Amino acid sequence: MAEENPCQRPGCGKPGKPRAMTDPARHKTVELRLCDDCYDAARANDEPPLWFRELLTHIGLVG
Repeated sequence: MAEENPCQRPGCGKPGKPRAMTDPARHKTVELRLCDDCYDAARANDEPPLWFRELLTHIGLVG
């Protein structure tokens, strides 16, 4: 069986799925592993949550 990869949101230990998200600052598509709850939270508003911006900064996608 395939190994489960955790969600990349800090503090979330649920299994993540590959997701295509748009970096709002650069309008560039990025691939992240997010669980269903975190993915829904990131897409819920026009403005992404702070943790999403921090995650992109942490993994080096945003300057």
